[in-house]
Amino acid sequence: MDFRYGGGPKKNIGAVMDKVKFVFFDLWKTLTTSHCREPVYSVQRALSVGVSHTVEGGAGDGFVPNDAFLRHCLTTNISDRRQFAEHAASKFGGRLDDESMAAINKVLDAESGCVAEFYDVRKTLDALKAAGIPLGIISNLWAFPVPYIFESAHGLGDFFPADHRVYSFLSGHRKPEPEIFLDGLERTGLKPEEVLMVGDNLQADCIGARSVGMQAALIDREGLYKQEELPMGIIHLPDLTSMLPLLNLAS
Repeated sequence: MDFRYGGGPKKNIGAVMDKVKFVFFDLWKTLTTSHCREPVYSVQRALSVGVSHTVEGGAGDGFVPNDAFLRHCLTTNISDRRQFAEHAASKFGGRLDDESMAAINKVLDAESGCVAEFYDVRKTLDALKAAGIPLGIISNLWAFPVPYIFESAHGLGDFFPADHRVYSFLSGHRKPEPEIFLDGLERTGLKPEEVLMVGDNLQADCIGARSVGMQAALIDREGLYKQEELPMGIIHLPDLTSMLPLLNLAS
């Protein structure tokens, strides 16, 4: 198997993967999924940010998702729900009262309760851990679901030591900004080409990682891409377990 690497001639994937000494994973839609759609924008709506109220003869409230609001939520290190809501409402001219706070609490409770792992996660992580390959997380994430995902029922913390988890809300940067990947690299003490980033988002995970010299693999469970359509240097995989043979591990 081969692929185009870094704009140069074709190289064997195995030759590239043989260099890998550390693997970072994206979280959402790579390891876990949530059945609760767009919780950040639900909080934005609850705070009446980007909501235009009905005028006579109108069809209802209009709502426009605000990327600046999204970035703020993903890069703000406040874990107390009310303090977080007050800070966001103040910054974006929103409105916070008992009713909107109750709506926000409902969204955040549901987000953690809806989390589920993909079918191929445990087998892949078990194999990598057994092989002695250190693992980490680089995730665009706010603080609220972290205890549930890593410290309670799911037990993903067993695979990812706390100092190997790079969260955007602690970093102050979100993917694909290079700073969050550089933060991860600094924690490994390795060269960029010795570190693999695995994620489902071509721009945020793969192109972001490649911008700092890391290896990158796109998990494409839904078959949305063809290898020849991807930028050079990005490995295209149908699921997580497909990466194991590339690392000389049994799938």
